[in-house]
Amino acid sequence: MIYPKINKILVKIIDLYTLLKIKTHFKEIKIITKSTFDKEKPILILGNHFSWWDGFWMEYINIKLLKKNFYFMMLEEELIKRPLLKYAGAYSIKKNSFDILESLKFTSELLSNKNNIVLLFPQGKIQSLHIDDVKFQKGIYRIVKDKDIEILFINNFIEYFSDIKPTVYSFIKNYKFDENIEKAFNDFYKENLIYLHNLR
Repeated sequence: MIYPKINKILVKIIDLYTLLKIKTHFKEIKIITKSTFDKEKPILILGNHFSWWDGFWMEYINIKLLKKNFYFMMLEEELIKRPLLKYAGAYSIKKNSFDILESLKFTSELLSNKNNIVLLFPQGKIQSLHIDDVKFQKGIYRIVKDKDIEILFINNFIEYFSDIKPTVYSFIKNYKFDENIEKAFNDFYKENLIYLHNLR
């Protein structure tokens, strides 16, 4: 397993890079939520994963709204290609390996600190934005069960409509864990698709 080695200077540089990239490539990010968040608890973000941009959008939400130490899990083969990311909060998971248990344990340790956010993509890989259902990897249940944490579902979508640059729609909902977490995530996902369909 590859552990994060936070470098505060590099984190600041990546934050600035994130804001610049988003300003350059997108019209805006619209954060849509009716939820309130308990910022005195560690936060676990579960998001949909359909593009290279997903981590940038989540970091943007952290900068603008949540303001905590940002950690994120990556496939080990991808983190090896981008080693600088470990200095900005990335750590690895290796599928079909005993290292998975180590990665899940480390995630639980991060979520014992109220100043931390951990971002996970429960589907475990990039998939089309147009899939009907997000299938969760089994490890997610081990992480969230019996934890006193704030769980946030965040679904990101892009739409161009009549603009040159796309708008990112970020839907956020807090969730109290139970065994139906995958269904709850997919119900939220479908609600957001209906919302976007009705915009125009």
